[in-house]
Amino acid sequence: MRHRLRGKKLGRNRNQRKALFLGLARSLFTYGTLKTTTAKTKAVLPLVEKMAHRANRGDLADRRFLYRYFQDRNWVNRIVDLIQKNFPDQKGNYIKITPLFKREGDQAIIARMEFVKPINFLPPEKPDKKALKKQARKEKKAKKTKSTKVKKALPKK
Repeated sequence: MRHRLRGKKLGRNRNQRKALFLGLARSLFTYGTLKTTTAKTKAVLPLVEKMAHRANRGDLADRRFLYRYFQDRNWVNRIVDLIQKNFPDQKGNYIKITPLFKREGDQAIIARMEFVKPINFLPPEKPDKKALKKQARKEKKAKKTKSTKVKKALPKK
């Protein structure tokens, strides 16, 4: 009998399951959305909801709880700030699960797990310095060629 036993095993031992849940939670809090099987989404949902609730409260103990999973204080602070900004008075139901299609090989239902409000946790990308210099050189060459063509087109006096 499975009385008082919680969670799904997902065909993995304890350490593999822990690593799977950690990877799913990290990718959800990195990209804001996640596409996997419904069994995995339902299994990781309590952990992710707990993390989002702790991020919404955001006191020191909650930040330390999140640090256990993310190991980066800057990242934890960013998550807490974004969750508090987007869900100021919400106590739960941060995540929604939407079934998408059945996978071809084993007919497993693939679902999208995402926040109720779309959140972009990734910091804005810094422009590549080499690409900027290369683009500036191209623009400079384009200006030079235009100016020389105009001078040649004018008749001499």
